[in-house]
Amino acid sequence: MTQHTPGPWTVDVEDECRVIDVQDCTVARTDYVEIEEERDWQVANAALIAAAPAMLEALLDITRWVDPDLDPLAGKILTKARAAIAAAEGRADLGVEPVERPVCTCPFASEGYLSKNCALHAAEGQGDTQS
Repeated sequence: MTQHTPGPWTVDVEDECRVIDVQDCTVARTDYVEIEEERDWQVANAALIAAAPAMLEALLDITRWVDPDLDPLAGKILTKARAAIAAAEGRADLGVEPVERPVCTCPFASEGYLSKNCALHAAEGQGDTQS
C-alpha cells in the first residue's frame, strides 16, 4: 500500500465536512446534508478521519511499548491494536472479531445507527437527549 498523506490532519474551519493536511489540501470529505442529525454524523465522521494519523501513531506506540507478559489484558489490547494497524495500512485483518453493538430501535434512529436522541444510549454515554 502507498503511504498515506502525512499528518497532522484537521477539520477545515470553513467547511466542517472537509479534512485537510498542513498544506490545506483535501485529504477527505464527508457528505454535507441538510438534515441536522445526519449532518452531525458527517461532522463527527470528519473529526474521526482527521484524528486517524494520530491514532495510528498511538497504536504503533502501543505495539512497541506494551508488554503482554506484564498483564493478561495487554495481549488482547495488542491484538486489537495490530488489527487496527493492519486495516489502516490496507492489509488483511488479524482475525479480530468486531465488538457486538446493539442496534438502536428507537424512533429517532436510522437502521444500524445509534441515535443521539435515544435515552437508552444517552444513559450509556453514547448519546445526547438535548437534540
